Amino acid sequence: MAKVYQIRVRGHLDLSYATWFGDFHITHLPDGDSVLTGAVPDQAALYGIVARCRDLGVTLVSIMPLQEAGGACGQDGPERAAQGGNHE
Repeated sequence: MAKVYQIRVRGHLDLSYATWFGDFHITHLPDGDSVLTGAVPDQAALYGIVARCRDLGVTLVSIMPLQEAGGACGQDGPERAAQGGNHE
């Protein structure tokens, strides 16, 4: 089953990269970071997203699983992410 991930990166990504990251949504944060949020079917697909960040020269800050796509929240669900989670 697909899992929803929140990937935090250093800097504001240009919104034109949204298509390059597939179905991921890019959000710019006030602190200058960006968050990519989207579902991935498996670990191989997640590594593909990480590789795209590497190819862009983007610094990864954190990768947090949020929930099963269309299912219940995991241990570190959106409530924890909204409180800042563990992103360092």
